[in-house]
Amino acid sequence: MTPPTIWTDQTANGISVYGVETNELPLVNFSMRIMGGHFLDDPEKVGVANLMTDIMMEGTANKTPEELEDAIGQLGANLNMFTSNEFIQVSGNCLSRNFEATMALVEEILLEPRWDEKEFDRIINQTLQSIKQRETNPNAIASVVMNKKLYGDDHILSHPSIGYEDHANNITIDDLKSFYAANFAPNVTNYHIAGAVSQTRAIEALGRLKDTWEQKEVAMPTYAVSAVPAEPQVYFVDIPEAKQSVIRIARLTVNADDPAYNEIMVANDRLGDGSSGRLFQILREEKQFTYGAYSFPGRSAMAPGTFTAYSSVKSSTTKDALDTFKEVIGSYGDTYTTEDLEKTQTAMIKENARNFETLFNLLGILQNISTYGLPQDYIDREQQTVTSATIESIQQTASEYFDLSKYTFVIVGDKATQFDKLRVDGPGDPILVDRYGNEEGVM
Repeated sequence: MTPPTIWTDQTANGISVYGVETNELPLVNFSMRIMGGHFLDDPEKVGVANLMTDIMMEGTANKTPEELEDAIGQLGANLNMFTSNEFIQVSGNCLSRNFEATMALVEEILLEPRWDEKEFDRIINQTLQSIKQRETNPNAIASVVMNKKLYGDDHILSHPSIGYEDHANNITIDDLKSFYAANFAPNVTNYHIAGAVSQTRAIEALGRLKDTWEQKEVAMPTYAVSAVPAEPQVYFVDIPEAKQSVIRIARLTVNADDPAYNEIMVANDRLGDGSSGRLFQILREEKQFTYGAYSFPGRSAMAPGTFTAYSSVKSSTTKDALDTFKEVIGSYGDTYTTEDLEKTQTAMIKENARNFETLFNLLGILQNISTYGLPQDYIDREQQTVTSATIESIQQTASEYFDLSKYTFVIVGDKATQFDKLRVDGPGDPILVDRYGNEEGVM
């Protein structure tokens, strides 16, 4: 399939615009990403950015929450807003004929927040409930602990974006107002649009967002990143009487725009990218330890990306499943075959062709280009990596990035029955930590 023509623009106040016009259907998908997000949180008050996106969808200065919801519904549109580690996003879709009216609501949401004290109190209570739920979710616990161990105590990404109970109890609506005043600016905003809208029309629909939204200097913090460990380490979190254990294995890899990302993605295809991967086939189909086991490379805009393998397994199989993970990943390069390569190339070439099929896919391409600083032809470059891959290149990538001696392991499960089984002599002997990865005082 022929790649779409991407147009770019920039408003006078600094909004970077990326678009694809396609008129097959009278529909539009769009998003605005205000860079920063959780990365701009104060480490002493984590969760402000996340609360920001919750409250900004609860009405505007001129509309109650019910009135805003009704206005969106009357247009047959969808609008949502969320905080990621590295940006705040408002996104939506609508009929092309309702595009201007929908963007007028986006403009109102972004430029005229309501700051409703009653809604703020409700959202804080919801957040506290979410934090309590996270503390009982083994997968969420494993993610929190892994991030702390990968990035180090002093990095903002070692903290969950939703924050902590004591932080949430001390956040005020003035903290949200201060975050908004300091960090919401057009010159750190990327606007993406795919659908039946021309470039001229897309720019004009920005209205006050391009005409009156004032630039400001947004200070993006810098954080030192922990070095990739030279020896493996296992961390264990106790969930008494847990019937399953969560296994998560990860390491930091490369920056988002590094060509090695594509090489890792190609190498991982037969390891853990779906039900045809070796992890799934061996841990589920052959040994029946789990319902699924996977691995994937992650991109990050402001820190090195990660490579992660994970599964939830029956508690009684924790040790055997962990050993199987190590065996499958550790032997992957040496056992990679011509058949593996052929299957990867066939599958990924077909997958790349589907990248242009829907407005959602097209919007994702635009978002990747702006967020990660990728070239417009990055899909073609991914394709080139796929078609030029050899067994030797896969083995080299596996040797460099799937070397288990450089990985961190997190197990969340029942200490009473599983912890002692994982004990080894030397590096990798498990360390008991709490649900936030802290070692002190854990017995």
